[in-house]
Amino acid sequence: MFRASPRIGIEVDALEAALRAEIARVLAEGVSEAEVAASKRRLKALAVYARDSLSTGARVIGAALTTGQSVEDVEAWPERIDAVTAAQVNEAAKALVRDTHSVTAYLLPKPTT
Repeated sequence: MFRASPRIGIEVDALEAALRAEIARVLAEGVSEAEVAASKRRLKALAVYARDSLSTGARVIGAALTTGQSVEDVEAWPERIDAVTAAQVNEAAKALVRDTHSVTAYLLPKPTT
């Protein structure tokens, strides 16, 4: 059975073990202010790039409006992201992330015979 990523050559079991170890590390040690700051920069950059796209901006606003949000909610998103702290991220991770609630699936190519 095919068990390694064809693109990067990593065994799926090793990749899963590394992912579980990182989840355990984050739950035990938490994320740092620097990690949260880097994530905020990336998220805000994505928001800027979305504004440059004719389809992405419309899709984001459409999704917001159909789920009870407003255009103002979409426009305020970068400020709301800026307000998130590492302590809040760590608290949310401890409340929501459970290693016992995970599923691993293998998407395999159709056998050629």
